[in-house]
Amino acid sequence: MYSYFSRVRFSECDANGSMKLTTLVDYLQDTAIFHSEDVGYTVQYMLDHHMAWLLASWQIVIHRMPVYGEKIETITNPYAVERFIGYRNFKILGNDGEECVIANSVWALMDLENGKPITASEDMINAYQAGEKFQMNYAPRKIKIPEVEFKDGEPFAVEPWHLDSNRHVNNGAYIHMAWNYVPRSEDSVGDFDNSAGFTEIRAEYKNQGHLGDMIYPKVAVFEEGRHMIVDLRREDGKSFAVVEFL
Repeated sequence: MYSYFSRVRFSECDANGSMKLTTLVDYLQDTAIFHSEDVGYTVQYMLDHHMAWLLASWQIVIHRMPVYGEKIETITNPYAVERFIGYRNFKILGNDGEECVIANSVWALMDLENGKPITASEDMINAYQAGEKFQMNYAPRKIKIPEVEFKDGEPFAVEPWHLDSNRHVNNGAYIHMAWNYVPRSEDSVGDFDNSAGFTEIRAEYKNQGHLGDMIYPKVAVFEEGRHMIVDLRREDGKSFAVVEFL
């Protein structure tokens, strides 16, 4: 278990004074990175050894968004490693210790030179000190694509601000891309405002996007608007990422 404390900054908030969705995802990811830094597997160490933990999937359940000025604790809990696959829980707790967010994630340890998985060493596994799995309703890692109508979104290119230190599209950027297609009410001004009342986000990452790649969104809203899937595809029809809102 690892955690760090912070305070929600003005620059991290939307017009309602609530944390932006992209910021929330960044907090979760940063906590995992800080944990790795503190146990010796720094970003530079991983780059020097041509390896990285790449995210395979997210399941994020949002009870409420933290708000401007709120003192929060972000917690990460690696709970299992199976060869090259790692599993991590997350929580964000508010001022009074209230659970604002709970999440699960699946990661793959990859060789950045040949694109193949690497089995985690015993030293690495021991360094992270796995804890007990959090209590939550776990969804499958893979998102099932239903037999419903998908509409085409406007294609767009990967920009420099979408990338992280691995020079791939950051996992949070895909969620933000997909969130742009979520229906909103006419008077909506907040980043997380949505007319469907979505409170859970799942993301499955399939192929890495790079600078200049074109993304072709396919969007489906079904179950009377209570369920939405955005499939962010390559030109050849294969998916970069699939994002689901419930």
